[in-house]
Amino acid sequence: MFLFHKKIESFGSVKIKTTGMRASETYEVTSEGASAKVSKYMNYLGEKEDIMPLGEVEVECKKILDLLNGCDVIKWDGFHGKHPPDVCDGVMFKFEATVNGDTVIRADGSQNFPKGFWDLVKGLDEMIREGDGTHQRPMQ
Repeated sequence: MFLFHKKIESFGSVKIKTTGMRASETYEVTSEGASAKVSKYMNYLGEKEDIMPLGEVEVECKKILDLLNGCDVIKWDGFHGKHPPDVCDGVMFKFEATVNGDTVIRADGSQNFPKGFWDLVKGLDEMIREGDGTHQRPMQ
């Protein structure tokens, strides 16, 4: 799908889930006025799924918008990264974001990611780890 906006000007939510052999990580970003809440969870897979909160931070929405645009997320819509034939294991991902009102960007893949994917994950991890000087709290 062709998106008419060349950049993301607003967002409602962003969700990234990466899944490996034994665990998955989920990042959730939600817009709350001029600020955004960034949360990260680890899900251990097995007979019973255990969810461990890893962190949560409140940041300015501008910081999230700068990260999304810096990673060119607007171009990810429809990306489906097929698993490379020469890779036995790997990491799968699902991405979904509601931006610029009601535009939904979806992407997924298996050991095949859109350009900027790991920069986005790294940026969210840094926000959670370092905080923004606003409200950083470990999740309970």
